[in-house]
Parts: sequence; structure tokens; C-alpha cells
Amino acid sequence: MDYRSFKYDSRMYPSEIERSSNCFGNNLGFELGMAVNSSCPRERRERGQPFFKRHYRKHSKQLVDALQIWIDKLRFTTYEYKAGELFKHIPERIEPEYVEYMDYMKMHLKEAYTNLLPDPAEIESERKDICTEIEKITTFPTSTIPYKPSYELIIKEKLRDVCPKLKGIHDVTLTQNNIYLNKYVFNIIFDTVKRQETKLTLGVKPAFKNNIQQLIYDGGTVIAQGPEEDMFSLKKTLEELISDELIKQRISEYDVLANKLKNDPKIQILHAIARKMHAQIYGGSILGGYPVCDLCDPDKPVDLKPGNVTSSDTNRAN
Repeated sequence: MDYRSFKYDSRMYPSEIERSSNCFGNNLGFELGMAVNSSCPRERRERGQPFFKRHYRKHSKQLVDALQIWIDKLRFTTYEYKAGELFKHIPERIEPEYVEYMDYMKMHLKEAYTNLLPDPAEIESERKDICTEIEKITTFPTSTIPYKPSYELIIKEKLRDVCPKLKGIHDVTLTQNNIYLNKYVFNIIFDTVKRQETKLTLGVKPAFKNNIQQLIYDGGTVIAQGPEEDMFSLKKTLEELISDELIKQRISEYDVLANKLKNDPKIQILHAIARKMHAQIYGGSILGGYPVCDLCDPDKPVDLKPGNVTSSDTNRAN
């Protein structure tokens, strides 16, 4: 017997439909339907047909909705350099712990849409490689081989050579002298270069303590504190660093890598596939997956094949 006839030739009574409705929601109920088929007259088979048509369409919608939720809940590693720091977002898990019906959706994908979706584990592996490069380019404390100092290391080495008495710190309370504030300096240079500006608004003003001067950015933010001579040396060095070609190169390299994370083509493909599949299912198509799933229509599957969906589909779908 062709078990596909189960969907079209059911003879279930309304009471039997009601009793089995919960089973069908989990891809079950096939045996029950076949048992009823074997004991009911032909004239009553037609009465159940609309129910099964409605049901397997609902079933497809349940699964494609699960796919959309699953993709929306995927989490991947992301590094971002901002405010003079490298922020690392590393999820405990890539996939959500549980999405209703998603296990069944994966069965359909494996059976009828092999290699359609990019593998989240492969996406995460590639993103981690990019994040490692971002860390080397922005904050790595020592030079990599071949010699390639990070953005922050370039600045630290330059300030150490020009202003050896000044110490870079993270404490912004200004309770110490002969210091510059690391994060503020890194952030000011980074943002200035990204905006392609050629000037810094810096001024040296007396502090509240005798013989202590402060280097002020943009009229209000104290970024260093110490002897007047050191403040003017630091001011001149920072003004030169925003034109430093190596600094510009590191920031440019960071922008390229950060854009790869922000606009990850494989993640865009995941969302594009979910949207296309969702639109086709709600437009009347049925998921492929037979014979893994006996509720699925082998003759009218969603028309999606690996390679047919690209990241550009994401823009068209938005």
C-alpha cells in the first residue's frame, strides 16, 4: 500500500479526529489513521479528506514557523572594538536549547533539503577565526609574527618613547599623577581616524593641584594628568598619531573584518531561506520530507535547492 493515501483517503469520524488531534501535532497518529481506514466503508473516507488536507498544511506551517524561531534564536561569537575597548560576545550555546517542532523540521531538512541550510557550527568556527584576527589587529599586547603590532600596541610604544614618565591606566578618577587614560586615548584616536578628521581639539590647563597640568579633549574630557612639559609632549604626539599610516592601516583592517561579522553572508542566507520557505508554505505549498514524515506531500514540496538562495535574497526580502 502507498501510505501517502492516508492523507487523502481517511475515514475518521469527527470524534476520532478530535481524539487524535494532539497526536498529529507531533508527527504521530499515522497508525491510528491506518487502523481506522481499514475498518470504515469507502463512502466515509471522503468525509475525512478535508481534515487531513487542512492538517498537513497546518503541520507544514508549524514546522516552518519553528525554523524561523530557531534561526532567530541562533547566537554567534562577535567581537567589537568601541569606546577604546574590545568587547567580546561569546554565547554559551549556538542553538537554542529547545524550539517546539524543530526536531521534526530537522528531519524534513535532512530528508528533502540536504545541504540547504549553512551549518551553524561552521558559521561559528569561521566567525571565531575572524574574531581572533580582530583581536590581533586591535588589542594584542605583543607583536605577531611576522612583526605586526596591534593598534593599541602602536600607541603604547609611541607614548612610551616620547613620554616615558607617563603611565597608561584605566582608572578615570584622576587620583594619580603622571598618567594618561588608556581607553580615552585609544577611543579618541580610533574615532578621529574613522571619521577621517585631521585635527584633535586638545588643550593643556592647570589642575587643582600645584604644578600639575591636565590634557583636555574637546573642552571637557580630561585624558591625562602630569607635569606641563609631559602634557604638551603628549598633546603633540596624539596630534601626530591621527595621521600615522600604520594606525590608519590597522583601523582599515578592523573595518573589513568587523563588516564580515556584521554582514555575515551565511547568516543572511539562513534568514533568506527561512523567509522564502515561510512564504511558500503560507502560500499553499507543502514541505517535502516523505517518507520520513507521513503527513508531508511528496508531490508538492517547497521548491528550494542548495545554492538557489543567496545572501542577496535577504535584501530583496526586507
